[in-house]
Amino acid sequence: MVLSARVVFWAVNHVIRSAVPPLVPFIVQEFGFDSGEAAVLLSAFFQGYLLTQLPGGWAAQKWGAKAVAQLNLAGNTALLLLPMLAGRGVRALSLCLCLIGLCQGPLVPSVSVLQRNWLPNGPMRAWALTFVSMGGRLARLVAAGTGPLLADRFGWRVIAYLYGTLAAAFAVTFTVVASELPALELSLATE
Repeated sequence: MVLSARVVFWAVNHVIRSAVPPLVPFIVQEFGFDSGEAAVLLSAFFQGYLLTQLPGGWAAQKWGAKAVAQLNLAGNTALLLLPMLAGRGVRALSLCLCLIGLCQGPLVPSVSVLQRNWLPNGPMRAWALTFVSMGGRLARLVAAGTGPLLADRFGWRVIAYLYGTLAAAFAVTFTVVASELPALELSLATE
């Protein structure tokens, strides 16, 4: 249970991160942006992402990785819908993408704390880490492969609705089921 929650958490974030850049050409085409505006949109996510790496690690240590992960999931879910509400301006859309990046930034630091707390020590830890990272890689492949196809067929907004809905469902499940220190609880339950 703990390992699968960790894999899905990593996968949800990588799906969102991998789905955003391939959508930019569809957004550019719909709104008639030029190549300079397209570049602004492509870089907006990563500008936000870089700003929250260190604060995300500090927050995970101070308030707990689960709280940071919950903010990450809630922010991603809400912000996936904002580009559709942002209007036609490149500034509004790039702000939405930057905010998604801000929510994604704490992912790696909070996941490091979660891994320390969630994954078992001993010989099975290496296997668990490999399994977890494989979830993110598979999610990126799925998102990068299916995102443009779905956007081409149904429009780019369907990606935000689909991934936003999946992220929301997992966010609720994660909030209800996940614990800050499941490895400790698991070891106490077996004693």
